[in-house]
Amino acid sequence: MALNAQNKKGLSGYTLSSDYALAMLDWRDEKKRRQDALDDLSPLPDETSQEFVDRRNAMPHPRGWTEYALDPRNDGAPVEDGSNAPMGLARNDQLNTDSLVLKDWWQDAGTPGQEAEDILLYKGEIKARTGGPTNVEYYTDYLLDEAITPDTYIRTGMADYVPNMFNLFVDENGYRIDPAYIKGTGFWPTTKRAGLNLVQGGVGFAMLGVLGLFVGRRILKGAEEGSKGSINIVGGILTEIIDEAADITIATKDAAKRIFRKGSSSGAVE
Repeated sequence: MALNAQNKKGLSGYTLSSDYALAMLDWRDEKKRRQDALDDLSPLPDETSQEFVDRRNAMPHPRGWTEYALDPRNDGAPVEDGSNAPMGLARNDQLNTDSLVLKDWWQDAGTPGQEAEDILLYKGEIKARTGGPTNVEYYTDYLLDEAITPDTYIRTGMADYVPNMFNLFVDENGYRIDPAYIKGTGFWPTTKRAGLNLVQGGVGFAMLGVLGLFVGRRILKGAEEGSKGSINIVGGILTEIIDEAADITIATKDAAKRIFRKGSSSGAVE
């Protein structure tokens, strides 16, 4: 993956572009289809074991990301002498029109900080591809994974790992205050980024810790009550967890606002 060097900042996460993120989803889908086809393959009634192995080996196998990026259609990736394209690809060959590494966005595929629009588009695409609440993948691949920590956002600092619902640091427009937006490479800009990571990450993880203790206590209590009324117990636990999360956020709201105002007035984020 190429990220423009001039956009890199210390202690900053970055968001993959929508083009790059969606291409990676297409690659993951292809890998799954091919692997599923291999796993579902079974010998024919009149087929010897060697014939079965040969037939399986002749089928399309999962490819790595680099191989896919060079030739998504898998119809060939011609090269030419003297080409300055990645891997020496022939830029003007029609077979290479699908190559991702020749796309304009490939050389600038990331933006410092959390780009809400790109992340929302990525989450929406993941949600659509998992098929909705009737499919197991909706819960395993979306709700318990991408909805919380989307792969399209590359985390490099402590604050990057705090989920949005536990982040209290936003600007006057409601956007998340991100260490990546503090400009400069000297001592003070680096210190400001480190300080924002420490405070933003510390507050977020403290809230997660308190909620985690509450969840653990409720789970143990539910286990002690046994299986009697299990559905009502689970429903009650979820309700109390949600209420507790809301209480934690509300309890720290005023303190967070004071921190925002102080940071804005002191020019912490330039």
